[in-house]
Amino acid sequence: MLFSEIQIADLQLRLRQIPFFSRHELVRVHETGSTNDDLKRDWNLPVLPARLEIAESQTAGRGQFKRAWKSSSDQCLMFSFSFQAEAPAFPVSLIAGIALFSSIRKFCSKIPAGLWLKWPNDVFYARRKLAGILVEASAFADYVRFVVGIGINLRPLKMSEIASAGLDEIVAEISPAEFLETFCQEWDGLFSQAPDDLAVLWSSYASDFWDTDFLLIAPDGHECMVRPSGIDASGALLVLEKNGTRRKVFSGSLKPLFEGLSDGNANLVGE
Repeated sequence: MLFSEIQIADLQLRLRQIPFFSRHELVRVHETGSTNDDLKRDWNLPVLPARLEIAESQTAGRGQFKRAWKSSSDQCLMFSFSFQAEAPAFPVSLIAGIALFSSIRKFCSKIPAGLWLKWPNDVFYARRKLAGILVEASAFADYVRFVVGIGINLRPLKMSEIASAGLDEIVAEISPAEFLETFCQEWDGLFSQAPDDLAVLWSSYASDFWDTDFLLIAPDGHECMVRPSGIDASGALLVLEKNGTRRKVFSGSLKPLFEGLSDGNANLVGE
């Protein structure tokens, strides 16, 4: 078990001191299908309750493009949180990536070589997936209701179809409760920052991403080989195709073209 009852109670008190999460109810479930699905059930309510749900185990999690992802207890830290806001100018998934990266960095003496962000929603270490993010949203009146799902490996997953890394490879010792609190603090400091500043920060954390070739699969199915060159203040990815064409990508899937990763698109986070 990742969290004791005492840790949950203490963490709830600590969240009260973080402005963004001060009204969030902290819920821990031993097993659920999907934490994102649990929180999305609130979307039809007149008033959205702010909740942060932690799962010890997920049986029906999914990642980007509805890819299945399951986890066993103690392998991963998995949680989702809900909120309602005006649509931010910078993508929520990229803000979550910055918060994840910043949180990891807090527990390291220096940024480990080979730790990098992959657009739009993954954290990689040594060419293996360390964490994933799934953001879902629904318009409601003049606002947007969001559920942000996070999954980070505490240890590498023993799944042949995913080349995975674990937090224990770069951090000597860490408690899931301490990491979750740190993530919430980082998110709180980032969410209201200007899009230009967030784009610069995301780019600085991407590191190896800029030196990696990818197979870009567009929503319409078009595929091409690209090398990322930057992101703009809207979170759109700028790429250079092998034929020299420059493109701006707003959505799509990127498959890294390096040896040792069987599927660069299989997100770790089941909602």
